[in-house]
Amino acid sequence: MHNKASEEDKVLTFVGASWSAGGLKSDLKGQAGKWAVAPMPTWEAGDGKSSFNGGSATSVMTGCRTPHQAAQFAAFLSGDPQAVKTGIDAGLYPASKAGQDDPSLTEGDPFFGGQKVGDLYKASAAQVPTTWTNGPTYQQVETDFTGAIGSGSYPDAVTKVQASTVAAIKQLGLSVTNG
Repeated sequence: MHNKASEEDKVLTFVGASWSAGGLKSDLKGQAGKWAVAPMPTWEAGDGKSSFNGGSATSVMTGCRTPHQAAQFAAFLSGDPQAVKTGIDAGLYPASKAGQDDPSLTEGDPFFGGQKVGDLYKASAAQVPTTWTNGPTYQQVETDFTGAIGSGSYPDAVTKVQASTVAAIKQLGLSVTNG
């Protein structure tokens, strides 16, 4: 996420998820107080939308010898106040609504110049659509784009990924309309 340009104060902005704050703080310690968090810009005032980027899940695998205990531990990780607090201290924003009400999230963050970033994260979390958002070829798009952007220009990557995505959608038996 961060590179020499970031370390030399040559990066003005970047788009990232709430968990990006942890990386900023650990990678760019010398820039404490120079960064701020802002919501995504919108065309119309009050028309804000948000999305998720990454995330994690805790699950119990088939074949687990102690599935009941494993499920209890998974519930503990997501719901126990101290477990949630440990995640917050590591730079994670809690998925649970109870975790989002943790008082530490409403305190000013010194790295962000005293800004109360938890308030922004909470407002953004409320704007995440609750409907299904990824298409049936999402994993293919992500994989192909990562490969294409690493070996060419952005426009070339988009062109390559559009072609591979159209082929993948057709392979699923779905129709594709350009435009």
